[in-house]
Amino acid sequence: MIEVLVGNDIEQALKTFTNKIRKSGLLQELKERAAFESLSQKRRREKAESVRASRRRAVGKEREYFSGEARKTQQQFQKERREEAMRTMVLALPKGDAV
Repeated sequence: MIEVLVGNDIEQALKTFTNKIRKSGLLQELKERAAFESLSQKRRREKAESVRASRRRAVGKEREYFSGEARKTQQQFQKERREEAMRTMVLALPKGDAV
């Protein structure tokens, strides 16, 4: 149960209530339970959520990196990231394949 103290300002109380509902995840759970979700749909939704979360974390790391004292240009950072991705792709190739 979510409780909100109501003073003179009903607008502020309503805003506080909606924020508490959103943070608790209650509304999201109600939407999910409104209709049956098959196992494959659940896996697809969870995978999409994890991809969004990982992208959010990556953007946060970039912002943190570029706000530091020893700042690199964004082009240098992206170039290093592409090179690292290429190294991991080469390492992931089977032994019989040559690049």
